Amino acid sequence: MYLFRWCLIPFAKVLATLFSAGRFHTNIEIIMYKPNKHHKSASIIMPIKTKFLLITCIILIHLSIVYNFFFTFFIKSSDNHYDINNDIILVNCTQHKTGQHKQLAVNEFYNKQNRCSHNMDHKVTFFHAGKAGGGTISRELKLNKISGLSMSHPKPSSTKVAALQTGESKTLIINLREPIDRFVSAFKWRLVVLCSPDDTRKAGKRGAAHAPSEKCKTSKSMREEEKMMREVYNSNPNEMAEALCIDSPRYEQAVQDYNMILHTMPLSEWLSFLIQPDRIQEISNKGIEDVIALPMEKKEGQSETLFEHHIQQLSIYLLHRVKRHTMKEAEYILQQRPEKVEDEKYLKAKEKWSHSSSKFQNNSDTSATPSSPLSALGECCLSRHLMTDYRIIQTMYLGSEDKGGSLKQHIPKPLTDAHPSLQLACNWGSNEQQELCRDDLKSMISRRSSYLDESSGSCSKVVSS
Repeated sequence: MYLFRWCLIPFAKVLATLFSAGRFHTNIEIIMYKPNKHHKSASIIMPIKTKFLLITCIILIHLSIVYNFFFTFFIKSSDNHYDINNDIILVNCTQHKTGQHKQLAVNEFYNKQNRCSHNMDHKVTFFHAGKAGGGTISRELKLNKISGLSMSHPKPSSTKVAALQTGESKTLIINLREPIDRFVSAFKWRLVVLCSPDDTRKAGKRGAAHAPSEKCKTSKSMREEEKMMREVYNSNPNEMAEALCIDSPRYEQAVQDYNMILHTMPLSEWLSFLIQPDRIQEISNKGIEDVIALPMEKKEGQSETLFEHHIQQLSIYLLHRVKRHTMKEAEYILQQRPEKVEDEKYLKAKEKWSHSSSKFQNNSDTSATPSSPLSALGECCLSRHLMTDYRIIQTMYLGSEDKGGSLKQHIPKPLTDAHPSLQLACNWGSNEQQELCRDDLKSMISRRSSYLDESSGSCSKVVSS
């Protein structure tokens, strides 16, 4: 555009000068008008220098037009950013209240007065599975000013599943945790937040999750849920786990009771549209493209999980995948985010939440995955009850590659008829990030692998041997 202006303005001035001053010489003739044979042609005679300047400007104008066309439709078409001399990055700012868009430098983007966000425009769906770090994901994405995700919690929404099937939403994020750890955490947490008969806390529908020492939840279904856990299983997750043994006389009832606990919905139900053949057929050719696994797993020998690292890498990937920044630009943008330590309101809220979490054994703290309070029999029976969940994780871990021999040799066996996107659940971010994701999934599989081999006999036999 600057090149166009540089040529057009001098060119206009030259023509104006020539016509006003009558500087016509015998150096060259340019035919300006000749409508038919009865009219004489009008001619302008220009000096060689003027001719050279004129032709040069015309050439440059054409080059400028071509350049601007290329810049507009190929470089700037993402409307999110462009890089001038590798030192200026403009970020597409979506304002919360007005929904208006404008481009700002990174430091302006993070100015509180602008109220900007990296809006995903509901092209990304987040399945927030209970007791697997979903609250941490939401908080961190909010700090990174990533908004506009289509979220489902505490169970998958049919409308959001339909959006993934049709391609209205292309990317699915789901948080993962070792299935038995997740069950134990959910069982304990529901006992904490639900009102008991002699409860002195303030009863209501909201607030208990963030202030369980002050509030509790209650409703008809919640009272039944609390009573079942307290009276039938003596507030002990191990009793339910052992009742889920396939040869237990309490098995049928235990399955129904398990489904009553809100946050224990299996991964197989969250992702049923990706693993059930009849539902997979409902996914159009333009449907879901990416499944992004966010594992929360404390591997043996580690003092903490990599969960917050995964979330930060997810933020970078979303800026790259959806907002069309390069990976380097995305990293730079997030590095410019002001630290939240200056926000006292946020710090107090985080401290209160963390205190409640540890005090009431929430066990979704990202710094550790606690040892199971279950007996060996309880672990074995529960892991087999959740076998499909482990098979989903195995499918995500192995991907489309056959690591270490035939897929049939793996315990548990991966799903062979699942949607292809499930095999790509760790294929996001850098190569290093992909390996870290797979390592966490591998750890989830290996911790209870001895119980998942059904060829070794019943759980009673496995435990006694």
